[in-house]
Amino acid sequence: MLDTCTSSNGTMESANPTFQTEVGAPGRINPFDGEQVAKLVGMIRGRRHFEDSLGGCSFTFRTRMANLASALSAATGWDFRLKDAVRFGNRTAAILRAFNLRCGIGPDVEYPSARYGSQPVDGPAREHDVQLDRVSLQELDRVVAEWRDQVVRPLRAIRRRLKGDPPPQAASDVHALREQIKKSEIEAEQIELAMLGRHFSENPPAPRTEPADISAVLDEVADYFAMRSGNATAQAPEMRSALRDIAAAVDGVARPG
Repeated sequence: MLDTCTSSNGTMESANPTFQTEVGAPGRINPFDGEQVAKLVGMIRGRRHFEDSLGGCSFTFRTRMANLASALSAATGWDFRLKDAVRFGNRTAAILRAFNLRCGIGPDVEYPSARYGSQPVDGPAREHDVQLDRVSLQELDRVVAEWRDQVVRPLRAIRRRLKGDPPPQAASDVHALREQIKKSEIEAEQIELAMLGRHFSENPPAPRTEPADISAVLDEVADYFAMRSGNATAQAPEMRSALRDIAAAVDGVARPG
């Protein structure tokens, strides 16, 4: 879930671990430990980009990156090794991330849908709930609001301002400055995520005893983004009606016939 919510390509970007120990990741982790999951996702991100660049698929390759690098070397005559494959994958992932940030797609929208993030009713994950109620969302927003408003957003505004046509005599200098600001913006967002991570570690949500109310979750998410954007559209009757229709459809899929 963390992979798909933070993905830059609309689907799995890191995918399931495959021989992850070759890049220094542990062979097994606790899937309910947020820190372990985050570190694993970060360490294996980029593998699929390397596989895709070869015209293959992670579902059919299912081998070590070192083997794929050796095959690429044999086919091209290059001296391409594991470290080169890792660097290529990381670079591609970073470019995709930068593209999304440039288009305004960042942590603000990296959130599971109501159905995707709903609490399982059975199985090993039944006591683990990733959804947040309205009070929790407001508390999280409070934790990072000052940093976001005084650091992240100003950096983003400056980066976007420098995107325009600079004076010809200063074009190279402006481009270099924009790249520095882009790097600082990403680092500021990483700090924001770390602040949220520490808050979660120190204030773990209490487990729910019953499945989440899909309709209530949709209302809470809509209210949250309306609050953040200053847009009252989420309060409009037609929007509420549409959310109720979505909730009813989800409920019908969850409990057929």
